[in-house]
Amino acid sequence: ARSGNAYVKRQSTWGMSVSTIIEKFPENTFALNQLAVHYISLNRHDEARTSAALLPDTERWRAFKLSIEYRIAVACADISEVSLILQRIPQECEICPSLPSLNLVLRELPEDKAKDISERLAKKWPNLVFEVKTRRLSVSTKKPEHNQIEQAMTLAFNGKVSEAKRLLNEPNVNIKTASALAPMFERLPPEKTLRRIAIVDRGDDVVLSPKGETGTTLLVFTGLADKAMIPIELIDRFCAAEGHSAIYLRDAGRSAYISGIPALAQDFEGTLAALVTLLERYETQKLLCLGTSIGGFAAIRYGIRLEADKIMGASAPTNITSEFISSIGDNRGQLTARRLQRSFSAGELDVKPEVVAQNGRCKIDLWYGDDYPIDVNHASYLSDCAGVNNFPIPGLDTHSSMPSIINSGGFQEFLKP
Repeated sequence: ARSGNAYVKRQSTWGMSVSTIIEKFPENTFALNQLAVHYISLNRHDEARTSAALLPDTERWRAFKLSIEYRIAVACADISEVSLILQRIPQECEICPSLPSLNLVLRELPEDKAKDISERLAKKWPNLVFEVKTRRLSVSTKKPEHNQIEQAMTLAFNGKVSEAKRLLNEPNVNIKTASALAPMFERLPPEKTLRRIAIVDRGDDVVLSPKGETGTTLLVFTGLADKAMIPIELIDRFCAAEGHSAIYLRDAGRSAYISGIPALAQDFEGTLAALVTLLERYETQKLLCLGTSIGGFAAIRYGIRLEADKIMGASAPTNITSEFISSIGDNRGQLTARRLQRSFSAGELDVKPEVVAQNGRCKIDLWYGDDYPIDVNHASYLSDCAGVNNFPIPGLDTHSSMPSIINSGGFQEFLKP
């Protein structure tokens, strides 16, 4: 039975702000940990540490305090401190702390250091293997060994949609994720309808489909997690059903594709030339560019230079200068953002001048969650430019918009002649 006092305390805190709760109940650990996390979102790091320091010195809260230090180091883009904290965690904690964006953070560390930390974390907490291993996972495998969402994607890819949907209905699967994926699975074209052989993703930085029959090529720029928000094999199902050729790209240089794709060339101009060669090999008459997340930033820039017929950005950032992202409260991927801001000029981090200069020749469709303010602001930044059309997705409050675009039929329409 629940403690009567605990129930009364919980009831009596409803409707209060976190700070008010702490004033009335200074030992309320839930409020303290929420306040610490909230202060980090406001970049008030000393206050975050102060709130965390008031928590009890137990195993659970020691892990949480290290999580706070990790989050602060990430927010400050202090790569050395991040590395030190990640080395401390498996030594000092028995309970695995929350480590947001761990997979992306590890990619910012030197390769040998990231490998060492990944192995230590996965050895201590085997369930972390899906956070520290590469995200370049094929969904065409017959025996999926991924997490539950990836298992569901694998089942759907192999035509077992009913089984995939049952897996999504299990209690530990996020309801919003399940509600976006289930209808998308139903829309996947069956294998028998494909007009060319579908790709098998082996994790390469450049993945080429067999040549299609329509003269149209889809050029896809994936995001930081090396996926197009969903595995590229799922994207390719739709493309193969239309009979188009496809090229899938990964940003191995972690430069938002600004410095090119190392597998193709060592710089932007060389990468453009290499892509032109690939497009000629496919005898491309019509070019479509798709980019998800940071890949959308690249899809706009490369699409304009390659004279694409249409460009689609799924939750695409449009300006990653420090001034702009600070003005809209975009605190995502701080380690990556700070590195890009140190490495490239403001002009290279802002696609608007190129969009303005092309004067509407190329149609640019920007899709995003209408209830996700950061992506709303990025799309709004280009809304007054000729050729740009904004497609807010009602009720979507997350960054991952590709499933919803497919569910709306927007992506399928984008692929049509």
